[in-house]
Amino acid sequence: PQSYSNTFKEFFSTAFFHTQSLIQTTKQFQEKKLDILNRAQILRSDIKTISDLRKLPLRQLNFLAEQEISKALIVSSVQGGISGTSTKLALFGDLPALLFINLKTVQEIALCYGYDVSIPKEMECSLKVLQGAILPTTEKYVVWSRLMNDILKHEDSDVFATWENEFNGEGVYYTVILQMCKLLMIHSLRNKVLGGIPLLGVTVGAKWNESFTKNVLEYTKKF
Repeated sequence: PQSYSNTFKEFFSTAFFHTQSLIQTTKQFQEKKLDILNRAQILRSDIKTISDLRKLPLRQLNFLAEQEISKALIVSSVQGGISGTSTKLALFGDLPALLFINLKTVQEIALCYGYDVSIPKEMECSLKVLQGAILPTTEKYVVWSRLMNDILKHEDSDVFATWENEFNGEGVYYTVILQMCKLLMIHSLRNKVLGGIPLLGVTVGAKWNESFTKNVLEYTKKF
């Protein structure tokens, strides 16, 4: 029913928006900004703010982003492996944890390219990028085109630009269903143990989550 669909999309939009705001208030996020600035200053000494990173050549920005992507892939793989142990807590927490890791890393990649996600415009933009990144391939670049059109409508100084940040499109349901199928597969492999560890389940969880994160972050990097 349409009412359930609207409620679902509203829940996702609200949850991601507040999670993103929460991430930005953490000490870890502030330390990450400083870490990125410190690494950028090694490449160019006059960099003082996140926006100054845009002075760097693209290959150096890509280098900074690749470092964050590599770390996220390791974290995502470990998180997927934990889910592969098939404990109830790990299974229930798998999707929220996976989306949290990707949301956090999308923000960090934006920082690497000189876009401060503390600014409302950039915060909304990063949410839209994540929305597009988790969709099936057939829908990813539809969202890409819409977002590029939105960006062209706003000047850089328009920091309070309004964006649509709802999770629209049937592709979101497809993504969630795929994740549920993964969890069912992991659960079905729980009895195939080696040395007391459900090795197949751990492998499936680790590889699946790593692949999901890689696709999301490659989309983000290209954007």
